[in-house]
Amino acid sequence: MSTRGPVERMRQSIINEYLWKMRQKSKNRAKTLKLAAGSGWPPGGHTLVPGIFINNNYEYGDRGCAMKVFLCEKPAQARDIANAVGKAELKTGFLQVGNDAFTWCVGHLYEQAEPDEYNPEYRRWNLDHLPIVPEVWKLKPRDRVRKQINAIRELLRQAEEVVIATDPDREGEVIGREVLDELRYRGPVRRLLLNALDAASIRKGLAAIQDGKKTEPLYQAGQGRSRADWLVGMNLTRAYTLLGRARGAEGVTPVGRVQTPTLNLVVMRDRKIENFTASDYFTVEVMCRHVEHGAFEASWKPDPIRQDAFCDSEGRCVQKKEALMAAGILTQMALCSAG
Repeated sequence: MSTRGPVERMRQSIINEYLWKMRQKSKNRAKTLKLAAGSGWPPGGHTLVPGIFINNNYEYGDRGCAMKVFLCEKPAQARDIANAVGKAELKTGFLQVGNDAFTWCVGHLYEQAEPDEYNPEYRRWNLDHLPIVPEVWKLKPRDRVRKQINAIRELLRQAEEVVIATDPDREGEVIGREVLDELRYRGPVRRLLLNALDAASIRKGLAAIQDGKKTEPLYQAGQGRSRADWLVGMNLTRAYTLLGRARGAEGVTPVGRVQTPTLNLVVMRDRKIENFTASDYFTVEVMCRHVEHGAFEASWKPDPIRQDAFCDSEGRCVQKKEALMAAGILTQMALCSAG
């Protein structure tokens, strides 16, 4: 924690802002800006960047003059986090607070490539091509997001480290990390996990940022889910469509890893309702009287061991003979008890 007084911290802030503006104007963005050692401030001639929490305030530190990039999932998320840190200034594709940049992905910036982007021959659907299993998986930019991708690319070139600040779940992890992979970012990665976007929750999360390696397995799980969707969808849609056309069917028969089983559940339920036929079943109700607790009503429940012989799928007796036999036994038991 810094031991400098408020005047010194203010002086440091002013110097840091000046360095940032000079660095932005510099043609060589990789050049490190330093104050001459022995100039009196800062001590030892250290370079200045933001990034340290002191008493719940995001203040400047002396860890090197480079940018920290917060990669968020949506513009509103980036705005809330930036405003919790300090006064944010809107730039092209990101918000700036001091030396920190808060940018966003607008959901998924990339999507799985089509089969013909792996091999032009796959443009024509043919059973001989199946199954299509990529050796190296490819992603492509989604429509209308290239401008945002370029903005993130430029920020990553200047980044000292990246903080993934997308939603704290598997899909959020994929949204952030696939951008870093596609833009070939190889620097340090940390993870900001937020379950709420009020200022207090954000400050609490920023004070407990985690090592990115802890949440990387979520990215791998998300990749597995996405690739499974692709393999099932692309291969089985082509297979069922081609087999259907060979038998006179028209159009495309879509198959999805989740979509098709869910549709099957709906169809099975509809058919069960459509084919429903009413059938009689029998119950035995017994009025009992307890010496201490008074009268109550009980229902006969068929023996589970024998119910397959005279019960339906819901365990209800469908044979009148069995119900009468049970009623007779219960009557005899009542008479014996009374006697």
